[in-house]
Amino acid sequence: DLIEKAEKQPNITIGVLVSVAVIILTIFFKILFGGKKPKPNVPEARSEPAAETSDNQGSREEKREGVEEEEEEEKEDAAAAPRRRSRRET
Repeated sequence: DLIEKAEKQPNITIGVLVSVAVIILTIFFKILFGGKKPKPNVPEARSEPAAETSDNQGSREEKREGVEEEEEEEKEDAAAAPRRRSRRET
């Protein structure tokens, strides 16, 4: 009965046979070559920025000017595009 249907519809028969062959080959190649390579254990070198210290003992006006300059820099930094993240930072 199955052979008679295959003779009447050869396009479907060829499609099914090719699909089965592709699935079997895919499984075969996954078994042979599908293993992931182990990642090398490399310790990450993290450098922490040094804390900022100020030896400036200027007048109040000088301190205000410094604060205003820092605020302007922060505004400029906020407007800039964010930096790209590397895979190590996730």
